[in-house]
Amino acid sequence: MTNSDIDALEEYFKSIALPSGSVYLHPSTRINDVPFFLESHFSALRLDPTSKMNIPIYDRLVALKALLEDNQLYWIHIIIELASIQ
Repeated sequence: MTNSDIDALEEYFKSIALPSGSVYLHPSTRINDVPFFLESHFSALRLDPTSKMNIPIYDRLVALKALLEDNQLYWIHIIIELASIQ
């Protein structure tokens, strides 16, 4: 994890519409407030990006990005399917 990796993640989250409700990264990890989650996680990473203690924080951010990208692809696929029906 480098500063440029963290910057790229931060830019990604700034460029998308964030979910307004709860998000489950997996059954035991629920994010109730996505903007707060992002701020708290990026704050810790900015303080000490090379700390081994921050690896799980970075991993959760990457997991959220993957989840949101998969969800976007799902809806894009649905929209394309609906457009082809009409």
